[in-house]
Amino acid sequence: MKQGLTTLCVTALVFSLNAMAENQFLEIGAGYRRTDTNQVQGASTLTFLQANYGVIGVAHDFSMSFQYQGVDDGNASETGVGDIYASIGYRQLLDSSVTNYLRTSFAIKLPTADETRGLGTGETDYGLFVNYRRQISVLAWTYSAGYVVTGDPPGTDISDSFIYGIMGSRRFSRSYLSLGLEGGLQTSNQVDDPLAMVGHMFFQVYPARFIHFSYMAGISDASPDYGFAIGVVSWF
Repeated sequence: MKQGLTTLCVTALVFSLNAMAENQFLEIGAGYRRTDTNQVQGASTLTFLQANYGVIGVAHDFSMSFQYQGVDDGNASETGVGDIYASIGYRQLLDSSVTNYLRTSFAIKLPTADETRGLGTGETDYGLFVNYRRQISVLAWTYSAGYVVTGDPPGTDISDSFIYGIMGSRRFSRSYLSLGLEGGLQTSNQVDDPLAMVGHMFFQVYPARFIHFSYMAGISDASPDYGFAIGVVSWF
């Protein structure tokens, strides 16, 4: 579940923007990722168009992510529908403020991508995650942990993984910045553990509309080299 922790962290960030708008959001954007390893479907570059939809209530939330991808492994290129990621969560406020909470969520990857074209594994992944968020002075700290059960294609044994992350965020008058680390611990000792630095910036252009820019840079060999995405988030 490549997007599992990223989607989790972005959903946590969106909670911080919710006070400015109503409880549904839609993000439309595009991105690019490059990797020199063969651990992610043998792809060296990935370009994508993406749509994220979410509903956030007082205590519950739901989000779904969809991509149309272009994959190039250096020998051939393919385009097509990617996998769909969905998450449902419950948020327990730790005090009277909405800034401090404990969130648990269940996520699933639906194998809508064509595995014969290198766009996905063709198998379903499941994940259980926990977010703990605490505001300390001007910084909000989000600690994330989870476990992902990865579906194995025929003849392939893909390791399940524990994943973790820490992210510090700060809100300004019209923008929201965050920077953190995302990593994983594979249950198999035969593969490397991923670790990457990630960053997000939301910039308010209208009362209920934001520009969202995200970036990641791999630290370990098991992570993509780098990636970035830009999108427009609208609340309604």
